[in-house]
Amino acid sequence: MRSLAGYYTQLSSRDQKALKFLLVFLLGCIVVLGIIFPSYRFYSESKQTLLSNQKLLLWMTDNRDNVSQVTAKQPFSPKDLPLIQLVSASADDKGITISRLQPEGEQRVRLWLSNTDFNTFIQWLQDLNLQSTLDISTISIDKTNTPGVVNVQALITSEQ
Repeated sequence: MRSLAGYYTQLSSRDQKALKFLLVFLLGCIVVLGIIFPSYRFYSESKQTLLSNQKLLLWMTDNRDNVSQVTAKQPFSPKDLPLIQLVSASADDKGITISRLQPEGEQRVRLWLSNTDFNTFIQWLQDLNLQSTLDISTISIDKTNTPGVVNVQALITSEQ
């Protein structure tokens, strides 16, 4: 730092003024490019987001009655879910952990269950068949070393 101060004092007064001007100019550029422009860009983007969200809120408010009428006419049914979500959600409801779930087109899904209680699995299959009109196309049940616990591979097909 002392060497810079020494170098500065050795410069002519004209060069010192030019160096001061250059430093002020660079500092101004840093302030403008590093603070003012990013702040203005953030302000502009925030203003656009606000306007967009206000339009969305206005649209939602205007269409609230239409949406409530539609949902009142069409109650939610598990049959409305895609097959893979229906199988996954119903398994979660029964406490069954799916090891692997692989879709095979729109109407079929293959699943693997490891170390699953046999009675819980059978009850889950019955519920799937009754509530969701799903069929088991193929199934392979293998016993494990633990009584009442099985490994399962099944292909579930939708009747839709």
